[in-house]
Amino acid sequence: MEEVFKEAAKQVPSLCVLVFVVIKFLSFIRDTENTRNVALMAVNEASQKFCERISMATEKVVDRNSTLLEKNIEVFGRIEVVLGDIDENVKR
Repeated sequence: MEEVFKEAAKQVPSLCVLVFVVIKFLSFIRDTENTRNVALMAVNEASQKFCERISMATEKVVDRNSTLLEKNIEVFGRIEVVLGDIDENVKR
């Protein structure tokens, strides 16, 4: 029986090293998960800001296009009037 205790006592340093390695590994996993969560939150925030900028830019483009379409309609109306006047003068 005494031999068993001597052998167990010889294994204590190895057991301590094993416990230390497992604890370090678990803390590394926890830290990695926290770092990943922080990174994902930063990516989410950046993508939301990007979407807001895209939305604002889209609104500006749509507004400019609407203004240009209104001006085109006005110009085509004037052209139609001028062509109508020319057509009347040719018929006379």
